[in-house]
Amino acid sequence: MNSISVTILWSLAEREALSGGFETILPMHFWIALGKAVDLDVTAFLKNADDEVKRLEPFIERELETVRRVLSEAGIPAQKFRRSLRSSLGRGEHSNGQLPIHRGQSVRTAFRRAGRLVQDSESYLLPIHLCSGLMSLSDPAFDTVLETCGSSGSRLQGAINQQLARLVAVDRGEGVAPPPIPEANAPANKPGKPKSVLCCNLGVTFLIWLRRVNCRP
Repeated sequence: MNSISVTILWSLAEREALSGGFETILPMHFWIALGKAVDLDVTAFLKNADDEVKRLEPFIERELETVRRVLSEAGIPAQKFRRSLRSSLGRGEHSNGQLPIHRGQSVRTAFRRAGRLVQDSESYLLPIHLCSGLMSLSDPAFDTVLETCGSSGSRLQGAINQQLARLVAVDRGEGVAPPPIPEANAPANKPGKPKSVLCCNLGVTFLIWLRRVNCRP
């Protein structure tokens, strides 16, 4: 099950693929989305959202902060990263495409591998898991992009592994867990492990809002 922030990333990647004229969403589209998300002003992004969506802000911010740390620790400037990825991708041949655009097979593989990192059935897929899944794909062109940005695959992987280790520490009770997602008139969930049904309901609500406002963060 995807977290709220992964839903944002999916929407960004989908629109990146659409604007670039691609038939499917490719791994680099998700990397561009990750590069966009680290500069996202979540408060401004949700300014015109419903109250139910606005209450997700702290959870979105917390999840995206992990990606900011990864890029920072890997020495990757977000803006240069996005530009280099677009330059590497070039233009697709489907300029008249429409939403929704489906994920390519390599992206599906990345999501499947990322899903293996989710600790249990009550947890959900986070951006850091997706980073790991995308890194599991072999792509010389992406390695070149990292070099252009002054980084490397090993450095990025190390930064990702460090954040994953922090998540594991929290799961084991060795670190500070994030607050649970609030649910009206109900007891709090176990810290760091929101209920799957609640997370699903919030995700659906958020996705409906994204579609409705035709967002382009």
